[in-house]
Amino acid sequence: MFWNARIYFLSDRDGVMNVYSMDLKGRDVKQESRQHGFDVASASLSEGRVVYACGADLWSLDLKTGHEEVIPISTVSDFDQLREHWVKTPLDYLTSVHISPDGARAVFTARGRSVYLCR
Repeated sequence: MFWNARIYFLSDRDGVMNVYSMDLKGRDVKQESRQHGFDVASASLSEGRVVYACGADLWSLDLKTGHEEVIPISTVSDFDQLREHWVKTPLDYLTSVHISPDGARAVFTARGRSVYLCR
């Protein structure tokens, strides 16, 4: 990545992958990010900021100030999978039926649930 007469790259020279920079002649190498636990990955530079993945987070590195911060990301869900759902034709989901020898009791299984009926 190139910005402001410097080349930015990823290196693990300190044991963990971080963002480094150097001048156009390959000298004056500087460590730009300071991650310790996880490697920096998928870095992208735009308008003086490097955005990269580290662990489960996205980070922003301001190249002018050297300030790094986690980019806050929140997702919204209506939790559709937790809503009550009525089955219109339960017989379509019936997997087993067992009737007692005298016919007084029966067990029905549908969608992983068993129902015990007696007369």
